[in-house]
Amino acid sequence: MYIVENCKWEAELTYAREQDIAFIPWFPLGGGSADALKALDQLAEKHGATPQQIALSLLLHHSPNILLISGTSKVKHLEENMKTGDIHLSTEDMQALDAVQPA
Repeated sequence: MYIVENCKWEAELTYAREQDIAFIPWFPLGGGSADALKALDQLAEKHGATPQQIALSLLLHHSPNILLISGTSKVKHLEENMKTGDIHLSTEDMQALDAVQPA
């Protein structure tokens, strides 16, 4: 998955998963390419969510040992982040994100 793997911590995530250790990604989407941002925007529209919610949901769907600690300074953003758990990305959604190629 380019969007996640491009962050260069996939090997560490895999090791942590194999050792039953939680993994906390740091700046997991690395800013994203234009294509990645477009894919996130499209899925956000489909799910009635924000691109940031889709990005967080993507991480939750990517691996069961990912522990998200999304920084926020506003209650509104905290509430948006909490709704991420209610977004269910389908296999088709994940494939659309997988299809994003590096710039």
